[in-house]
Amino acid sequence: MGAEEKRKETRKGTICETGLLSQVQMGEGAELRRYRNMLAVSGVGVIIFGIYFVIRTTMDFYLHPEEFSGMFEDISVPRIYVWIAFWVILSMFFVLYFLVWLYVGRSALKEGRGEKKRTLYLVPVLLQILLLIISIISDFREMAVAAGFLEGTANIRNITIVLDLTFLYILAVLLVSAIRCRKIESRLRKKNASG
Repeated sequence: MGAEEKRKETRKGTICETGLLSQVQMGEGAELRRYRNMLAVSGVGVIIFGIYFVIRTTMDFYLHPEEFSGMFEDISVPRIYVWIAFWVILSMFFVLYFLVWLYVGRSALKEGRGEKKRTLYLVPVLLQILLLIISIISDFREMAVAAGFLEGTANIRNITIVLDLTFLYILAVLLVSAIRCRKIESRLRKKNASG
């Protein structure tokens, strides 16, 4: 298989192959490529933040077990069984959480390459954007109340806020890029259909 055949095979199903870009201004084609690239990069960022969340939360449990040990004081079952059940359930949650963000990231990558378009992957993005906004507002409020009292926790909270803002930015870029790609592709299809 020659290089030209491989190139055609990798672009299969894209706007470039169907000839839509040949009838449109280069500006719209460049804009579409730019949003697709942003969508693909955002997809990788979402996968990385999914891994980061699992690692960060696991480290919180290992570094601060005293915060969670109070949850199990009133239970009559031996503590070791409770901890094992807790870690099994928590591990299942981590796997599920990571799989959701892996799905979102891979779907964004595929759409960024011009392959499959799914709308379902945008639902967790919207939900996470709302949760991050609520979390960031709550963190700022807590920092305002505890200003100067607990400097060690304020530094950790500052780092968390910066990372949450970064994740919020990546999700916003992903959402805007997906919407813009679809609008541009729709406009190109209409132009192609009208001749």
